[in-house]
Amino acid sequence: MMTQFSDLLLRSFESLLPDTARHDRCHFTLSGSEGANSELAGTYEFVDLYCQDLFCNCQKVSLCIRGSDEQTYATISFGWRSRMFYHKWGLDKQTTRLLTQGFIDPFAQQSPHSSEFLSIFLSIKRNAYFIPRLKERYSVFKEAILLNPFDVLHEDYSNLPENVIPLRPKQIQNRKIS
Repeated sequence: MMTQFSDLLLRSFESLLPDTARHDRCHFTLSGSEGANSELAGTYEFVDLYCQDLFCNCQKVSLCIRGSDEQTYATISFGWRSRMFYHKWGLDKQTTRLLTQGFIDPFAQQSPHSSEFLSIFLSIKRNAYFIPRLKERYSVFKEAILLNPFDVLHEDYSNLPENVIPLRPKQIQNRKIS
C-alpha cells in the first residue's frame, strides 16, 4: 500500500517525542513594562511543528507561540536554509524571502497580537543557540519518523465543517503570501 504524503499533517515535536520535549522547552517571558503591551505580560513557549514526509528535507519549522493559558497567539513559519535552497524547491522569490526571515503563517491559527509575536521571534532568532536548536530538533524528529514510519499521522477530512475546504501542501505551494 502506497502512502499518500499530500495528506500529512505538520506534527509537533512534543507529540512525537514527549520525553525529550519535556526536558527541552523554549519559554520566554514578557514583563509588560518599558512600553511593551501589558496585556501580553506572561510566559509563552514555542511549540515546534515539522513535516512528517519521509522523503522531504524541507528544513523548516512552524512555530506556535502558546501562552500559559494554552491559547495559540501566533504561528510563524521559518526556514533556516538559504533563499536559493527554497527557490530550488519551487517557491517564488517573495515566499523564499519571507520564509528565510520568518513570517506569520496565513493558513494557521493567529491572534490579534500575532505581529507583536513575530517581532519577538525575529529578536529571539538572533540568539546564537536558537536556530541550531531548531535544526537539531528537526534532525531528531526526522530520524524518529524514519525509524518508525507507522507513527506518521494523516489528516482526517471526514469531520471538517461544511464551510471548510482543506488545502494540501501542493495546492498552496504556488500561492503568494501577502
